[in-house]
Amino acid sequence: MEIVDRIFELISANLIYCLPAMILTLLTFQLFLKDKLQFKKAYRIIKWIIIGYAIVNLIYFFIIIIAYPDQSAFLNRATGKYWLNTWIMMFSAVLLPFTLLYKRIGIKPLYLLFASIMMKIGWYFERYVILIANHNSYEYWTETETHWLDSPWSGFYMTWIQGFILALILIGLTTKIGRNERKKTVHNNV
Repeated sequence: MEIVDRIFELISANLIYCLPAMILTLLTFQLFLKDKLQFKKAYRIIKWIIIGYAIVNLIYFFIIIIAYPDQSAFLNRATGKYWLNTWIMMFSAVLLPFTLLYKRIGIKPLYLLFASIMMKIGWYFERYVILIANHNSYEYWTETETHWLDSPWSGFYMTWIQGFILALILIGLTTKIGRNERKKTVHNNV
């Protein structure tokens, strides 16, 4: 199970946490470039990334609950002091992404942004608490010179830079695929 946990961590760190930045980058480019690029295809790819991750997450959750109930923190937290927060995070991570299967809201960028944030709302809240706790510490205010990679914001910066780069790659891929499809239809019509 440690290998599966590590794979989940890598996928989350390199793709899922970057989804809000990817969507915001796509929205920004869409404002400036209007219909010049294949934004709907990019939103569909993000939609299926979210749904696929939710399916794997749901299967993994059931396997952990059934096979390894003593290793599951969810059982203890679901009835403990913060039960409401635990259930909101569970609903947001496992069930909310399946609302993207509805065609009307499935590729709406703002709903995709909402779903991608809510999927990992616990992680974002944890980062927020760490940032606030570090920001209020005495050492933070007394340091004279701080490199941006050493700051408490560095994880935030790196996630957003990675999301920006992934959005550029996604735009490039969808545009390339769109051009290839247009070339095929032109050649088939001749």
